[in-house]
Amino acid sequence: MAVAHPASDGRTVTNVVGSRRAAFTQPRKGQFTDAFGYPHANFGTPFKGARTVHCAGPVRSGPETPLLRGTRCDRAHGASGGRHFAGCDPATGSDPATGTGTLTGVTTAGKDLPGGESAYAYATWPGTGAERLYRRAQAD
Repeated sequence: MAVAHPASDGRTVTNVVGSRRAAFTQPRKGQFTDAFGYPHANFGTPFKGARTVHCAGPVRSGPETPLLRGTRCDRAHGASGGRHFAGCDPATGSDPATGTGTLTGVTTAGKDLPGGESAYAYATWPGTGAERLYRRAQAD
């Protein structure tokens, strides 16, 4: 997280590139989310890291890691760091300047998760520590 003061003309980073709201609590099981990422794998898959891949569906807990939440999304390795949104318009979802929705998590694992399934992209949510940092950054 970074704090950037407005430019000399008064524009902020948000004015220039856009921004999204963030949820700091765990998504509810069954909540519909949209996941975006840039997977890359050299294992005969169509994923080369050059385009956004979108998946959507209800959230479920990780089989052996219930603190993670997953959305059905059969992506290859390299999608870590992809964003998960609730209330998203998939047509504009990957564009922070025009997209809608609230950030609910960041892709962290798939089939590598203990008990995980490759057909799911599991995400961590920001949590209370991230919320404190966010509030502090906004206050500065």
